[in-house]
Amino acid sequence: ELLRGSAEALCRLNRGLDAIRPASESVELFRELRRDRDAAMSSYWLAYAFYLSENSSEARSLLQSILDRLRGGLKVEPDLQMRLLTALASVETWDGSHEAALGYLEEARALSSDLDDKRRAAFLSTLALAYQGSGDMEGAIRVGTESLVLYRTAQAEREVAQLHNHLANAFVAVGNLQRASELATEARQGLARLGDSHELPYVIDTEARIALAGGDVDAAIRV
Repeated sequence: ELLRGSAEALCRLNRGLDAIRPASESVELFRELRRDRDAAMSSYWLAYAFYLSENSSEARSLLQSILDRLRGGLKVEPDLQMRLLTALASVETWDGSHEAALGYLEEARALSSDLDDKRRAAFLSTLALAYQGSGDMEGAIRVGTESLVLYRTAQAEREVAQLHNHLANAFVAVGNLQRASELATEARQGLARLGDSHELPYVIDTEARIALAGGDVDAAIRV
């Protein structure tokens, strides 16, 4: 349990590579003890670690395996199926398979009403990204804004900064460069407060996109 807790904490700090080893050891130990529910939960965090490490194939394989076991009758925490579907949607979105992501999210939608603010925000954020990837920018902005409100309520500063950046890109796509610039600035400021350099390149890319969309090539280069 200590290993699983360590893996979870590292994942929440966006340290996927560091989380892989304790998560893997936790899965093995729980399997040896025949504690299937705990092994499934540890496998979820191992999949999350692989996702953060940009190893989508391993993340997808683990998540699908756990989901198959749940559908086969394995009893786990009530919200794990929802988390698995949302995680699978995130993996498919990362790989550009937006229709597959939307399929998982549609399945998850019926399970989302009983979630707390932060988990529902995570679901809506993933749904917004899937809409954005499929070209539905208005849907992405609408759902992303709902997610942002919930993340703020939950005081999830890192997720707020990330979502500011995603929404900025959606506003670029609909031609609202002023709002896009405001959101990108908020994203940069939020990451600076957190001392988070991992997400900063994504914000820089967004700022360059905004400058290019406004026809200012020099500004895009300077960013």
